[in-house]
Amino acid sequence: MFGFNRDKNKVDTLLKEIRSDYENLIKNYRRQESLRSLFELRYHDAVEYRINLMDFLSAEKAAVLTLIERAEGGKPGNENRAAERKTQKAAPRPVSDAETPAPRVSYADKMLKEFAERIDKYPEIIIHPDAALEMQKLFGALSCIEKDYWGVIDRLLRNQIGSKRFRDTIDLEPEINRMCSAGLNGLPSGLSTYYRLLERLPRDYPEVEREEKRCLMSAAGLLKRMQMEIIKALDGNSAVPDDEKVKLIEARGYIEGMLNDFRLKDLAKLT
Repeated sequence: MFGFNRDKNKVDTLLKEIRSDYENLIKNYRRQESLRSLFELRYHDAVEYRINLMDFLSAEKAAVLTLIERAEGGKPGNENRAAERKTQKAAPRPVSDAETPAPRVSYADKMLKEFAERIDKYPEIIIHPDAALEMQKLFGALSCIEKDYWGVIDRLLRNQIGSKRFRDTIDLEPEINRMCSAGLNGLPSGLSTYYRLLERLPRDYPEVEREEKRCLMSAAGLLKRMQMEIIKALDGNSAVPDDEKVKLIEARGYIEGMLNDFRLKDLAKLT
């Protein structure tokens, strides 16, 4: 808990410094207001996609300091020296494509690109035109669990009638139906609130984000419970037929991949 508070204080301090730096850049060096707005958009994305904020803000701090250094190079008093250096130079030679500097990619943009690439392999369901890609991919992947793996897991657990394992599968089934199975409108019932919030205009974006987080928490908890049941089934039941054992191993790998690719492991610990 104390370590968490220290990290949060560091993040808050660094965030305040960066915002102050952008204020300085805009007011004292007459740079565009859009620089600050673009940073806030990147910060919003970093929070939404659960990027490590210390790494993200450290990279952003270095970027804004570079902008300030460049702006200082253009302050009054420096122009004459810059002009003198320019007159001393030979005529500029053509710059080849190979020498053209690549556009700078921000830390947040890089992380978002990597995240999008990781989840690209999963199917997606159409929730709403404005739904987050992460949500569409996550629930598409959950629908595959229900279609491809749940039947084997459910049958295996129900065969152990009278045991705690049978009660566990009874407890799991409603959550499988809520998060994985399509309802009459084509969407799992676990998405009904999210869909309703996206349909409502004017849209309450903070509430939409909170509902996204609730859905992610529910998905993380369900995947973790299924993962534990599969591990127990494989470790403690030598009577599992080979074909079902292969399917269980495949399901375990799929769930582990989802927990990693959608960055749900930390959330699963909180459920």
